[in-house]
Amino acid sequence: PRHYEAVDILPSPDGLMTVALNGINDHQKKKGRSKEELSEEEENGLAEAERWGLDAVSTENDFVRLLTIDPRGVLLSSSEYFNSHGAHVSQVIANEQKSRVLVGDTDMKDVIPTGDPDFPTEEKRSQEGWIVSAPGLEPYDDPCRNIEVYNP
Repeated sequence: PRHYEAVDILPSPDGLMTVALNGINDHQKKKGRSKEELSEEEENGLAEAERWGLDAVSTENDFVRLLTIDPRGVLLSSSEYFNSHGAHVSQVIANEQKSRVLVGDTDMKDVIPTGDPDFPTEEKRSQEGWIVSAPGLEPYDDPCRNIEVYNP
């Protein structure tokens, strides 16, 4: 299960809106909470991930969703962007080439050799800056604009 968090809106001159959302995986919120704080469904989800030897965070990583909406609120497109062990957007801007640029961060997991034969590797988690260029919007001709209404 996941929920969405609206982060930024980028309006275009022809009335379209780009909405940037973070898709937050609920496993992220469960990890680190005591068993008493977890519902039975949450507890089962974590147990299932551990049973298969998976890190519960890596089973469904956070991601970014970009929505394009017309002036009446109709969803025209929805695109998802992923990176490494999770991606988060903090801002969406238009550049001179009309692309939509997503600025945020990504969760990284690096495996580092330790030199110790008993524990040959160590896992380090970090966050790094993340910038992605999404395609620009095609020119939009609103079909409801300039409609002549017949009034007898």
